[in-house]
Amino acid sequence: MRLSAHDNDGVLSKFQAAFDSYWEEGEFEPYAASEIEGRRFDRAV
Repeated sequence: MRLSAHDNDGVLSKFQAAFDSYWEEGEFEPYAASEIEGRRFDRAV
């Protein structure tokens, strides 16, 4: 999906606010594309 800020500023602002709140929660973990991390990711999903 592609959104234009000109036509959809409210939608994009809500999306950005939601993303920022999720990012700051501490649930995200760094991911390095290694074999060990790949197996860990596969088990998680």
